[in-house]
Amino acid sequence: MTHTNPDRICIPARFSALPQLLAPLAPLAPAAQAVVAPGLTRTLLRAQLAVEELFANSIHHGYGGESDQPVWLSVALQGDTLQVTYADQAAAFDPFAAIEPPDDNPATPVDSRKIGGLGRLLIRELAARCGYRREGKRNVIRLEFPVAL
Repeated sequence: MTHTNPDRICIPARFSALPQLLAPLAPLAPAAQAVVAPGLTRTLLRAQLAVEELFANSIHHGYGGESDQPVWLSVALQGDTLQVTYADQAAAFDPFAAIEPPDDNPATPVDSRKIGGLGRLLIRELAARCGYRREGKRNVIRLEFPVAL
């Protein structure tokens, strides 16, 4: 079964708009209603966490703070895969290039550890597939999450 959510959400890069951005990934959203699967709720929660992290990165790093700059999200359920496409108009940045694993050595003092990159690593771990491309002035990130049907 294939279900595509034809609505592409576009919101301003403001934390108050986060619930609107996550609405298509709610368990009662059209993409979720297209199939009854025990693993779908877990998949939606993983996708929500990844989108939240992307959104926070757009605001903090891409746009330099909350703004009226746009962020887009589209969600589609293709067979047993939830596809999430996220985009912003920040400066070109591939979040999946050169991700360094965190320093997990307990002997390393906290104040000397490298800051940053953990959210990108988290997204990579949450999604089965991650992709980045630059389309005109947009960073476009596509994530795929398998759904246990």
